[in-house]
Amino acid sequence: MEYLQHLQYKATSQFAKLVTHTFFRQIQVIGAQNIPNNEPVIICSNHNNQFMDGLLLASHLNREIKFIVAAKSMRRPIIGQFSRALGGIPVERAQDLAFQGKGFILKIASTFIEGSQTLFLKQCEVGSTLTISSIEDEFLVTEIVSNERVNIQRKEKYENPVSIKKAYKIIPKLDQTQMYDSVWKALNENQCIGIFPEGGSHDRTDLLPLKAGVCIMALGAMQKYKKHVKIVPCGLNYFSGHKFRSKVVIEFGQAYEIPQEFVEIYSQSRRQAISKLLREIENRLRDVTITVPTYRELNSIFMARRIYLPADREYTPKEELQLNRKFAQGYIKKIEDPRVKEMLEKIGQYSTQLKNLGTQDYEIKKYNSSLKIDYKSLASLIIKTLFQMGFSFPAIILNSPIAVILRYLSERERVKCQKSSKVKVLGKDVVASYQVMCAFVILPIANALYTFIFRYLLKNKCKYFKNKSLKLVTVLFFLLYPIYTFIMVNAADQISLNIRAIKAKFLFITRKEQLKKLREYREQIYIEIRDFIKEQSRSELKSSGSLLSQNDLHSQQQEISIGQKSNQIDHIDGFFDVLEEIGC
Repeated sequence: MEYLQHLQYKATSQFAKLVTHTFFRQIQVIGAQNIPNNEPVIICSNHNNQFMDGLLLASHLNREIKFIVAAKSMRRPIIGQFSRALGGIPVERAQDLAFQGKGFILKIASTFIEGSQTLFLKQCEVGSTLTISSIEDEFLVTEIVSNERVNIQRKEKYENPVSIKKAYKIIPKLDQTQMYDSVWKALNENQCIGIFPEGGSHDRTDLLPLKAGVCIMALGAMQKYKKHVKIVPCGLNYFSGHKFRSKVVIEFGQAYEIPQEFVEIYSQSRRQAISKLLREIENRLRDVTITVPTYRELNSIFMARRIYLPADREYTPKEELQLNRKFAQGYIKKIEDPRVKEMLEKIGQYSTQLKNLGTQDYEIKKYNSSLKIDYKSLASLIIKTLFQMGFSFPAIILNSPIAVILRYLSERERVKCQKSSKVKVLGKDVVASYQVMCAFVILPIANALYTFIFRYLLKNKCKYFKNKSLKLVTVLFFLLYPIYTFIMVNAADQISLNIRAIKAKFLFITRKEQLKKLREYREQIYIEIRDFIKEQSRSELKSSGSLLSQNDLHSQQQEISIGQKSNQIDHIDGFFDVLEEIGC
């Protein structure tokens, strides 16, 4: 039985790898060696791409992982089958069982709530939680006085009661004993548990408050079975992760062995131990993710990194991720600096001009007005691209309707989830997962439909095929068309790059003056960023008592070869000195 479960897990994880490598153009894993092989470990990850997060971890981990999965998700088709095949442990979430309460809430005070036509005695119990529409605070029921009054506990205290007339929901009290027992048993067997401690997925640029469950799992197992449990933080860093053929970098931080003193504190004061461990987990999660207040600031940080780096070398996704994080940390540290705000504004204007011109930053970075277009190479590139598009034409025609349907369905789901959630900004975290789930249904149907049409055309329009050969060709089409489509997905990446290159060359010919002005504006932003980083770098060095002269810094930079620069990122502690080392 255990062997069959292992076989089922392997088959499912390999299929998940096929799915993720089809959806994402590039997946890079950093720090996989940090995951212990035969020890009890909990992997804690951020949760920005709903079910794709779990598929990525299950398919790129060096050991089997049991996910803590919302029972509501386990009951869903497709994702439920995946979760069970991967040995997921279901957990009922209180918000998934929330129901509309009878009547209305009329008055909210610091210690009680009064309603009209409510049935608190029937619908509530001590430990239930009330949520009221348009009010973010939650109200824990501590005593049920009557059908129209309950005593409550709340985070915020108000001296004067608030009179309202609002609908409300009741979140029932849940007993999670069985779930915790399953997790503790798995950890006692030296298994690996995967959890997203933020709770539900979201598309914010910062972490949500972490739930205490992960701490109870770890400390409870250590207390009950005397095991040494380790926590491994995992950062799932997406580059437009909701888009087909985007990039993702999976980074595992150093394993953190929970000190035994936390268990001793846990046995005396659970709240104190959980608070300490949760703070530690959050800090370690922030070390492997990029967190800033808003999307606008995140996009500006990415653009600042692109502008700052030299154009004479290519950077790996790992290096880009580390640099993005350093820029984000430096930005947060200097967020109130007027010069930083001014640079952010200029970067925003530059991004807008790029969008209006229909070009990319790397094209402006490499632009040189003195260069001349090689029309021979341009013609060669156009011919090559047309040939590739010709070979891909059947896949483009047949799969375009599928892409349109998937985009429509995922957009509808995004809007629905955004409206029903208090934590989602745009709801982009559900797009990729929903497209993949819909594709599991639509693609087999489409393949069968295209096979039927193919057979019909051969039988009625082509006289060369007899019954036996017609059946053979039909079966071959049914089996080979999905493989052809998969190959064309990868070929489309190259076609897209070629089209961008052709577009850039035509822009060079038709909009030379605009490109020249934009290049000069970019250079101006680069100088401002470079000077600011140098100034802050020297300030940090001076404050640490190790200020180097400009000549010393220059001579040290000269000694760092381009091949060594990526290694410097890991060894320099300051927010700004690392940028000076790699930026030249």
